Amino acid sequence: MILTVKSKETPSSPKSKGKKKWEPRIVGITCNWCSYAGADLAGTSRIQYPSNIRIIRVNCTGRIDPLFVLRGLELGADGILISGCHIGDCHYVEGNVAAKKRFEFFKKILDEMGLGDRITFEHVSASEGLKWAEVVAEFTNKIEKLGPTPVKDLSNLTDLHVDETESKKHKIHEVLLSIAKRVDYEPKKVMIFEPEEVMEGYGFPKRDPDKCVGCYGCFSVCPENVISLEDVEGKRKYGTLHTECLVCKECEKACPQEAIEIVPGFELLSYMKNEPLWDLEVELQKCSICGKHFSPIPFGEELKKRLAEKKAVKAIDGLSLPFEPYTTCPTCKREKMAQTIAEVAQPALTTGKKS
Repeated sequence: MILTVKSKETPSSPKSKGKKKWEPRIVGITCNWCSYAGADLAGTSRIQYPSNIRIIRVNCTGRIDPLFVLRGLELGADGILISGCHIGDCHYVEGNVAAKKRFEFFKKILDEMGLGDRITFEHVSASEGLKWAEVVAEFTNKIEKLGPTPVKDLSNLTDLHVDETESKKHKIHEVLLSIAKRVDYEPKKVMIFEPEEVMEGYGFPKRDPDKCVGCYGCFSVCPENVISLEDVEGKRKYGTLHTECLVCKECEKACPQEAIEIVPGFELLSYMKNEPLWDLEVELQKCSICGKHFSPIPFGEELKKRLAEKKAVKAIDGLSLPFEPYTTCPTCKREKMAQTIAEVAQPALTTGKKS
């Protein structure tokens, strides 16, 4: 007996008469041990299903790089079906669990671009030939209703070559920007992903506003320029560029206040615009002489606190400095010191002159 799983017919419009009916192009990426075997069983059992799908076999869904899926969409695939073992049955223990989390992370990004419905993740075992046919038929029907991919202009595609000069994350970012451009997507609002929604390798520096004193320790050590710093209108602003963070934790190690830590997370607006998300402001001290803003107020307060702990406050006060040490900017300090030295040295120089 031959079982048949038929896809629903898409009625052709009067305008399309005489023209070849559009057929969706669907890419299937399946694990070798379960879903590919299930597809094979459907074939040997002569279970018919839509022929729109082209299958790529991998050893495990955990082997599926997100670049495979994103590249398929960039190349103009109308839909991408990923299928693997049921949870708990993975040939490689938890490869399918990792794959599912990556899938859900990028699906949420693609949902914002209007492409999320064009990818799906299904669990099909080696014994589920009929289920495989049903999954393919259902997904094909869905894509037929959605119509052709909105990805336009398939020229100038992203070069997927990755070497030691560029991380995989950078390449994923490039492809996502390429897809966004081809579907005319531009993010409008801040969109923060929760830690449990983020795949491995993605995170950002989170600051504790109650501990941060506004120094630039984290800014100075970041190897990827993830941390942005800007002094504007009496305030020091700190920003995070979510595109670049490699979760190396160098900023975390450098912070003298333990005010920063790398946490799993992601923000889409900063990522897509490649601009920092400003997330902390610290008041700057106003110079008591020239009136310009210079050092963060919390930094000065922390300095005084540490000097008090070392019992060094009286020693500094006893220096009889010609300026207030905590509220004078470095430029004015140098000028005042130079002026004081000149006033002290001038009589001595005059007295020592030969007539």
